[in-house]
Amino acid sequence: MWDANIQSWLSEQAKSLDPYLTRKWDTLGVGESDIAVIVEEVLKDVAVEKGYRVHLPYVEVKASYYRSQESALQPAFDRLTEALQFCTLARDGEDAAEIFAAKLKQIPSLCVIDEVTGQFLMNRLMPVLRGFMTDQMWSFSKSREVKSPAGLHLHVLPKDEHSCEVSLEYKGRKVKDVITSPYKSANMKERRHQYFAEMALIFWIRNL
Repeated sequence: MWDANIQSWLSEQAKSLDPYLTRKWDTLGVGESDIAVIVEEVLKDVAVEKGYRVHLPYVEVKASYYRSQESALQPAFDRLTEALQFCTLARDGEDAAEIFAAKLKQIPSLCVIDEVTGQFLMNRLMPVLRGFMTDQMWSFSKSREVKSPAGLHLHVLPKDEHSCEVSLEYKGRKVKDVITSPYKSANMKERRHQYFAEMALIFWIRNL
């Protein structure tokens, strides 16, 4: 039934549709109000529906429009992309874990030591590592006592309840930083761990 009738009928009917599309920019390190000032100025008098969504540590900028408007709107989107370039991590649904995993394609071996986030970091990385590092060696550990001959070492180690140290060691170069969570209350422990995992990914993206 699909091949004989439904597929051709749907294709014909879809020709007259004007889909509603959304462009997205995931920004980092700038507050929602400051991002909004930039966006509103760039898209002033531009016929798009603007939206903002905070999903820490990101502020997502959304611009929605009908596909028939796309060519006319492209110059405005180019201006917005340029204006947000200094704080944009990902575009149009890109994922930090996938961006990072793509950087690992040429890395022969990897060891991740995570004493902080519980399962959050492993849950973010495991699916994409399976897709991008099919022929490489990689391992996870919850303890720095584990010794690995891997070429790339990624560590997330505790500093105190609200901060951790994240590091990357590769080809004799080691870089590290301290991440401090904005989630301070005792009942937000899981959210702190999730924040540490995401910020560790961002640190590694920027330093690998």
